[in-house]
Amino acid sequence: MKRLLFASLFLFAGSANAQYNQKGMVHLGLGLSLGAHATELESRFTLFGITVTDTETDGAATTSIPIQVGYSIGNRFSLEVQLGAAGLRIQDDTPGAEVDARYSGGAFGLGTGLAFGLGKKVGIGLDLRYLATNMELRAMEVNDASVTDFYAATLRTSGVVAQISLAFRFGGGE
Repeated sequence: MKRLLFASLFLFAGSANAQYNQKGMVHLGLGLSLGAHATELESRFTLFGITVTDTETDGAATTSIPIQVGYSIGNRFSLEVQLGAAGLRIQDDTPGAEVDARYSGGAFGLGTGLAFGLGKKVGIGLDLRYLATNMELRAMEVNDASVTDFYAATLRTSGVVAQISLAFRFGGGE
């Protein structure tokens, strides 16, 4: 029974996708994404010319509102490459240890998805992708005093992002 259900969903997704996704089409999407990421924070403290490095690993969950551009390389398959920028602001207002840190850097993603047409030009997109970021600490204040003269950090993340979006398409064999 499970195999039959899976096969039915797969065939339905393929036929719905083929009606909407055509080779040469450009897809624009605006949606909501949820992700799970592994994080690595490399901290570098420099005092009297000596640098001490510490690395911590953790995990994070994210939400975002992505703007997406995709290109259909076939009637039933699209491959998305995501290149862009990422930014993160961390604020901790613990009395006596208030921290405001700002990171920014590059982002890379690779994924694929399905699009279900609601009309000739509009549809719903479902996407899944791997996403990695590499962000440098740009500014950090502890109790309103900058600490970047002796502290630097790099935050790296990698994980999986699932997205649902309102999709618009144009081009191709219209």
